[in-house]
Parts: sequence; structure tokens; C-alpha cells
Amino acid sequence: IGAVTSLVNHAPSSASPNAEIRWSKSTSTVSNATWLDLSPADLESEQGRIGLVLEYVALRDIGPGEEIFIDYGRDWEEAWEDHADSWRP
Repeated sequence: IGAVTSLVNHAPSSASPNAEIRWSKSTSTVSNATWLDLSPADLESEQGRIGLVLEYVALRDIGPGEEIFIDYGRDWEEAWEDHADSWRP
């Protein structure tokens, strides 16, 4: 993931997401495809779980210089709003 994630932001209410995150289903990047069907708790108990890969997938053409937005989900948005409302310098 590394430096690519610093270029991706949450889609504000004024913008629609133009990308999403998906588990890679490529056989060249996933060492055990059955892991995609496990819950996080079950996955954590698996031995040798190296091999799961996330992909950032464009939902439409993204132009040069255009910001990349994904939807972090409503829980994240509510937590951010609570933080912003209560933050004091």
C-alpha cells in the first residue's frame, strides 16, 4: 500500500467516490483464495497469512491531477464529525 494511500482521501459529501478498495482476486497476488471468505477473527488465526492484497479500483476514468476519493463508510464519517466538533486548539 505504502505511498499510494497518501494520494487517496475520503469522498466528502460534495463529491462522489471515484475509486474503491477491493480484495485482490488475482491468483498471482493471493496465496490462498479461501482467505477471502474468512471473517477477520478467523483470518487472524490462520497461519502464514501473508498473501492478501488490496487493490484500488477506479469506478470511472480519473483525470490527471484529479483527487482520488473513496467512501470510508458512515461510521468513519460520524467519528470524524464528532472529533471535528469537539476539537479545541
